[in-house]
Amino acid sequence: MLFSLFFLSIISVTAVLALDIDLLTVTAEELSYRLGAGQISSVRLVETYLAQIEAHNVHGLGLRAVIDVAPRKLILDQAALLDHERRVGRLRGPLHGVPILVKDNIATHPSLGMQTTAGSFALEGSIVPDDAGVIARLRKAGAIIIGKSNMSEWANFRAAFGGVPSGWSARGGQTRSAYVTDPLSPDWNPSGSSSGSAVGVSAGFSPLALGTETDGSIILPASYAALYAIKPAVGKVPMDGVIPIGPSLDSVGAMGKSAWDIATTLGVMTGDEGSYLDAIYEGMGGLRIGILREPGFWDEPALDKQIIDESLDALRKLGTLGAVVIDSVYMPTAQDILFGPAEMTVLTAELKESLPLYLLPLKNTTIRTLSDIITFNTNNAQLEMPPDHCCQELLVLSNLTNGTRTPAYLTALAHLHKVSRADGIDSTVNNFNVDLLVMPVDATRSTAISAVAGWPIATVPVGVLNSSGRPFGLAVFTSGTDGKGEERLVRFMGSWSTITGKRSVPGRLRGGLI
Repeated sequence: MLFSLFFLSIISVTAVLALDIDLLTVTAEELSYRLGAGQISSVRLVETYLAQIEAHNVHGLGLRAVIDVAPRKLILDQAALLDHERRVGRLRGPLHGVPILVKDNIATHPSLGMQTTAGSFALEGSIVPDDAGVIARLRKAGAIIIGKSNMSEWANFRAAFGGVPSGWSARGGQTRSAYVTDPLSPDWNPSGSSSGSAVGVSAGFSPLALGTETDGSIILPASYAALYAIKPAVGKVPMDGVIPIGPSLDSVGAMGKSAWDIATTLGVMTGDEGSYLDAIYEGMGGLRIGILREPGFWDEPALDKQIIDESLDALRKLGTLGAVVIDSVYMPTAQDILFGPAEMTVLTAELKESLPLYLLPLKNTTIRTLSDIITFNTNNAQLEMPPDHCCQELLVLSNLTNGTRTPAYLTALAHLHKVSRADGIDSTVNNFNVDLLVMPVDATRSTAISAVAGWPIATVPVGVLNSSGRPFGLAVFTSGTDGKGEERLVRFMGSWSTITGKRSVPGRLRGGLI
């Protein structure tokens, strides 16, 4: 008996040693399968992803996508426990033993050995009371939180546009694209604010990552990293334990390398694990897709012609899969949504009121209000506002509001919902008889319409710019009125790679598990 066990263990170890998995291309789906087949262990996965982070996060390419790495012994012990559970038949789900990165504004219990700071020294050392709701669900499902991803500090709501680069935080430094090598290229910026999550997945630091989005913070960086990603409708996933910007727009979402990755993670986060996975296998037959042609979405002078041509070409090919593509769909309220002042009125008021509610239960900190943060930044300007990373106008502007109980706020919120929902997305999909609306992610404020509506939006990879090597993707969004918008989006994702082929990987990186 002992000889048999020894012989089997030799075969198992040999199979693992002979296995070659490219961290830049491997999906969570493949890892889940290989874990289930006994070809790899969660311990081996954690060790390999930690090695990739060590090689290229601060050292090597210096991507700075990860702001905190979980203590090595702690997560290896977690992985070993999950391996044991798998061996004895206690499988928690498809993410059992799969590593994942989590954005630094999503709370993780102190026992996991990582902080939650939104990238700011103002919250360094603070102690959260518990896991955020989405983290509790992921851990219960067997996912391993391998690290916290860097981000645009305070989710890019600290300084006016351009005051602080996307992907920069005082604690984490500047996250950089894994694709663009030229620091002088305008495409070096990974976009934000879930920058580290996107770069981390594209660079092989983890197969999956969580981000948060108010308006564009998941969709843009995921598009720039050739990823699939989704921001669910507001309220679809629990938001307790997430540092807020504007609760009317905020949501936690997922990034990965395949539709399965997104559907599975979304299912765990929402507590509805079956319907999303079913949707990705439905195919596109009969799915009606509207190309939203409002000014600026496809004809903006600054929009690279390659993005337009390749995106439209891919959409036209969807007919071979049974989809119906309707060109020249219009939304009369789009310009009001994009360029009106209502969104900023809502966000500044909501930040003023919601942030103290998050800060209140924190221990080991004196930071309790927005005023405290502003004062900290002023008193610690060398840390928080060094040269070329200045300013906190949006924090100051928010602090000057009177919260959400004012006529100005209530009027702005009602207006946004009317022009983006009833008179916007909902009426457009009904009037043109479409299921989904599409435009390039690179179009001006491509995420704003779905953001202010609170409805779901996703992105899929399309191609890579010849000029810089930076990926680009398509924004896909829909109505959330029936509660099934996410299912339509993951259904679209499910067949997308049939049209576009394999997603691009960063040419200057090498990943491997041998």
